[in-house]
Amino acid sequence: MVNSSPLTHRLYPVMPTPLTIEQSPDFAGLDACVRFYRDAGLGGVTVLGSGGELAYFSAVEQRQILQQVRESAGHDLQIITGIHAFGSQQALEKIDALQGLADAVLVLLDTYYRVPFTEYAQALGEIASRSPIPVLLYYFPQITGQYLSAAQLIELLQLPNIIGIKDSALHLPTARQLLRQLPDTLYFTGLSLMLKDLQPIRPCGAICPISALAPRQALGYQQALETGDDSTAGRFYLQLQRWLPVIGNPKLSGRAQDRLLTTLSRSPIPLLRSVTASQAACKEGLRQLGLPIGVTVKSPLPPLDENARSAVQAALS
Repeated sequence: MVNSSPLTHRLYPVMPTPLTIEQSPDFAGLDACVRFYRDAGLGGVTVLGSGGELAYFSAVEQRQILQQVRESAGHDLQIITGIHAFGSQQALEKIDALQGLADAVLVLLDTYYRVPFTEYAQALGEIASRSPIPVLLYYFPQITGQYLSAAQLIELLQLPNIIGIKDSALHLPTARQLLRQLPDTLYFTGLSLMLKDLQPIRPCGAICPISALAPRQALGYQQALETGDDSTAGRFYLQLQRWLPVIGNPKLSGRAQDRLLTTLSRSPIPLLRSVTASQAACKEGLRQLGLPIGVTVKSPLPPLDENARSAVQAALS
């Protein structure tokens, strides 16, 4: 069952969370990030996604961060916020604390122990039905270890108050099934570069770290795909491709990573089984773009290294 939603098939960049050197939220930096995305012409942002270090903040910090973003954004931007929880009650307590601050919650239901799908679906259904905020399913099996079939995802996406999905599995056969069988469900890919393979089926959006670094280019790319302007889309694609070493492996070129991703994403079975912790590199990218933020991340996330710094410089060269 799909409920009415305030969201549309837009780009919602996964906003990094600026921190002070003491690892507390940097509110001036948050305000600068919001202005950066608003000025780029985007209609919304994702706050406290995986790229925003959602699993590392206390409940108090999460509310402080979201309050600052809502104050900075006003009514100009829609806000999606991440919720990471290991159970239904924990998730609902976190959601209740954020009422009035977000237009949708992106729920990453982890389990710690492996559980049968029936119990997983029951817990997610309880969260969604009792949530006062519309729910997006955050499908990130590389983190949760919960790899689901297209049929299982379709079952979850028909639960009351689940309005859509952020699909970070980056598995095209599954994504295509969802798009064809659930035409009214909001679908967001976890990587803007995947849009070229998905838009021909039906409109979809992206909740993506690359769009956090190159918002104007990502927006131009999506719009060119929607209007069928392949030449312009191709130019934007190459610009976005250059950022892959920043969010992925800083030792591989963007072109090489794109080729590898294309091969893996088209496999009959999901092959992407790990992700890179690139939060510090993304903050460095925004810093080199001129935003007044530092590169501090929550411990024990890896700090910025020279390979990542060089990858940022190469993307901007």
